[in-house]
Amino acid sequence: MVMVMQQQDPVPEEVWLVFDGKAKKFAGGYRLYPKSTKGVSIDHKSSDVRYSGVSGSILEIRLGAHAVDITVAPKSPFNDAPKSGNYNAACMGGETFCVAGIEYCCSNNKVVGNCVGIFRCSSKY
Repeated sequence: MVMVMQQQDPVPEEVWLVFDGKAKKFAGGYRLYPKSTKGVSIDHKSSDVRYSGVSGSILEIRLGAHAVDITVAPKSPFNDAPKSGNYNAACMGGETFCVAGIEYCCSNNKVVGNCVGIFRCSSKY
């Protein structure tokens, strides 16, 4: 009798990205506030946010997470940020925006990577 064993592909490790800001816990999630962009808040599910580092002071967002809600105040400097022009194949429609070092899809608020600077969607926010 020959026994054949199939090797299963390893489960990919989760990737976490540093969010440059602070967070406040609320029922079911966290409300994140970017350090350098006043008047913006981003809500994420609890499972998509964590603190890491020796003292637990590094705020991180899970790659692939979707923001539940994004609020931009009318007088936020984010409204004056340049329009994106950035495209990422991981996004429906491709266009992305950047806030707090995190790149989000304009179409569905999916976290797709790190970014530098601040830029907004051409038709949103």
